[in-house]
Order: sequence, then structure tokens, then C-alpha cells
Amino acid sequence: MTTRALTICVDIDGTLTKPYAWLEYTAEVYNKTITSEMYQTCNTAKALGITSKEYANFYLANGKTFYYDLCTMRPYADHVMNLLDQQHRVHIVTSREKQFEDITQQLLTDHKIPGTLHVLESFDKVTPAKKLGCQLFIEDNLEIASSLAEAGYPVLLMDCAYNRKPMHQLIRRVSDWEEVESIIHSMSHE
Repeated sequence: MTTRALTICVDIDGTLTKPYAWLEYTAEVYNKTITSEMYQTCNTAKALGITSKEYANFYLANGKTFYYDLCTMRPYADHVMNLLDQQHRVHIVTSREKQFEDITQQLLTDHKIPGTLHVLESFDKVTPAKKLGCQLFIEDNLEIASSLAEAGYPVLLMDCAYNRKPMHQLIRRVSDWEEVESIIHSMSHE
């Protein structure tokens, strides 16, 4: 059986990293009580009941905390990413802001996560998927996953409380990185 190399795009926050790492920190700063099960949207300002502008200022001022200090990798993510990198073309595609590109690269380096980093400053991941020749996207944000699926890209959606809604047929929910490894192994041996 021949192995077929795939071009795989992978999100960082909530996909490679645990999805609620910064939630407790943010809720404490704003003196709010919010749990991961209460967090039913990727819109943190809405979840906290604050204005988008207020949250944007807080978020930019605390970027290193959000994008490095509080980032914990999901179990087995580093192992699977290293296996994928040996057989496939791996791209890390993130909506993070360019001003956090260095700290993002440091996070990936420190956790031994391989892949070519693409910092978008945008939630439009269809454009880079097209440019990179993506054959599979791994994501946690259902809105982004839906736009990718509508454009014809298959997506593995990391299960989180905030993405448990009806999905496009090209989206497949996964519970962990071991499941991701199994699915990609099957895809590359079809």
C-alpha cells in the first residue's frame, strides 16, 4: 500500500492548544464567572458580557499571556504533528495578529511543533487554504470550519463546547489528536 503525501493546514488556538487555557485568566480579570461549558461562542467579549472594543484592547495588551504563557498543548498534539511532518506538508495557519508572530513561532519551537507558520491577522482561512493547496484543515472554530467546508475543503473539527452545532458534511468532529492521527493515516493510504 502506497502512502500519499497530503497538504495539511492546522490551526493553533483551541486546536493544537487546549481550548480554554486563557478563559479562567480573562474571567478573573473581569470578575466574571464563566466555565468552558458556558462558553458557547468563539466571541469572548460576548461570552463575558463586555464590549468588543474593551476586549480587543485587553486582548492586545495581554497577547504574550494569551499566546504563550497560558498555552498548553493538547495531549498527543506534538507527537502527531511530528509524525505528520515526516510524511506530509504541514502548515500552521493562525488568525493571530502579526505583532505576535515571533512569540507564536517561539511557542511552536518550544513545544517542538513542526510546520510552516502563516500568521493571517484574519479569520479568512479559505484564501491561504487555496494558495497552499490544502487537502485537509484541522480547526476548532465552527464558523471558520464551515467557510472552509463550503469552499470544498474537508475539515477535522476539534470538539469544544463552543462548536457543538450542526455541521457541513465536509466537517468531521474529532475528540483528540489520536483520532486525528488515525483519520489522516487512513486518508493517506486510500
